Amino acid sequence: MWNSNIFSTILVFLRLRKKNEKKSDLFPNIRYDLLMFRSLSDCETDPWYGRVYWAIYRYFNHSPWGSPHRIYNETKFILQRAHRGWADSDTWSLDGYLDSWMPAALRHLKEHKHGVPTCMFVPEDSIVGGDWQGNPSDEGMVRAQARWDAIMDKMIEAFEASKRMSDGIYEAELGDYPMGRPSGVSIDAWEAVKKSRFAAIRLLTERDQKIFEEGMALFVTHYHSLWD
Repeated sequence: MWNSNIFSTILVFLRLRKKNEKKSDLFPNIRYDLLMFRSLSDCETDPWYGRVYWAIYRYFNHSPWGSPHRIYNETKFILQRAHRGWADSDTWSLDGYLDSWMPAALRHLKEHKHGVPTCMFVPEDSIVGGDWQGNPSDEGMVRAQARWDAIMDKMIEAFEASKRMSDGIYEAELGDYPMGRPSGVSIDAWEAVKKSRFAAIRLLTERDQKIFEEGMALFVTHYHSLWD
């Protein structure tokens, strides 16, 4: 949350940044970049351990690992997933979290499964004609597995469609999203480009909504068959 201290610090930083690393008018002996990390009242009296702390903070904040706070949170989230299967951060967008890994999990199940749900078999798949509860023939097993694979593919497509709708820009299909009017393109022509883009996105969203609904209906129907 923003507060007055943060806001005032930002204002000071922006004002002093214009001096391009010159000394501050408020504190002639202190460079403005030090003011980024402490209040104005304690700049000249910062103890040595305070300077050490901020040096370490700046090092981690600009490192690939991120700030100490981020390292702590990422470690906590990893331990939470290992302990209970989900992390606090996953619930910030639980649908997005499921979309991010469910397709890969379903593909792994599809490729490494050792059986097929009994509901995938029809009487013609059994060794003895009409005795659908008996052992399936080799050809019947192949047909049942193909039915189950097709259903799992639709489940996978449902989660992928959900992610595309959440992202909402469809760059993989429509190309890079136009961020600004190119030079030499009139305003009217640019408006036509944007309208065309939005219309294409709407059609793709409607397509993905149908894919999502069909696949999720199968996911619900066969939920208790998702095991190996």
